[in-house]
Amino acid sequence: MPELAIVVPLYNKAAYVERCVASIRSQTFADFEVVVVDDGSTDSSHADFERATAGDARFRLVRQPNGGVSKARNTGIAHARAEVVAFLDADDEWSPGYLEAIAALARRHPDAVLLGTAYQIVQGGTDVHLRQGLFDGVSPVDVHGFFAAWSRLGGCPLFIGATAARRSDLLAIGGFEVGMNLGEELLAFIRLAERGPLAFDDRPLAIYHLGLAGTLATSPSPTAIRNHLKLLAELERQVALGRCPQSVHRRWLGLHAGYLMQAGQRADHAGHRGRAFPWAEEGTAGRSPEDLL
Repeated sequence: MPELAIVVPLYNKAAYVERCVASIRSQTFADFEVVVVDDGSTDSSHADFERATAGDARFRLVRQPNGGVSKARNTGIAHARAEVVAFLDADDEWSPGYLEAIAALARRHPDAVLLGTAYQIVQGGTDVHLRQGLFDGVSPVDVHGFFAAWSRLGGCPLFIGATAARRSDLLAIGGFEVGMNLGEELLAFIRLAERGPLAFDDRPLAIYHLGLAGTLATSPSPTAIRNHLKLLAELERQVALGRCPQSVHRRWLGLHAGYLMQAGQRADHAGHRGRAFPWAEEGTAGRSPEDLL
């Protein structure tokens, strides 16, 4: 049985297949399996992955009708044999030492539910930002430390492509919320952080390519925005439990406002159960979500 499993959800990412496969094959740690879940791609993604991984028995390709990224990741978890599962979206990549760092964290912290590393954000293909020092050098981190970092940084400190979890814990939380394709990984992080500590390596070993065409964050659908409310409800619950600062919840309300404005929706027509959100006022067009708080 391999020590690590890698789950790659795949939907119409043919342009990035070779880069994704190359970053996995370049890992200094080699005791892994890869479950690629083709989620009903209509481009050449499936054929390109088969061609790029031909002859490498560590890669398995599973096909299913399009059901969204959460369902694809859950299918990958179901097919994984290893206890520790790492996630890599097909348009992101890892530095060669990433899996070695994850395996070391898993061995060193057998009680850790989440495992992660620092990472780079590459925006527009050229603009690079380091996401490092996220937990002030503290590891492992409990749920309060997780939300404290979220508040301090102004955003979730974790990124799905720089995070792994134990398969047993992923199954215990029900995996990723099916039907939710925007913020689904953040909801999973919160549910996992409730179960136990996060072990973290502060080296930036993963690369998040932000702002690529066709991603849900850059062009959210009305359905994705509607399901994004599940994340807001969970953050609200964590505030009530005394784990999450109110500022985190308020900022995410602002980000949700931004998604609504991108989709051309008015907050008071979007099924928000009559909540008095700060953006539901006239004269807010063209303002950033942060300006609305």
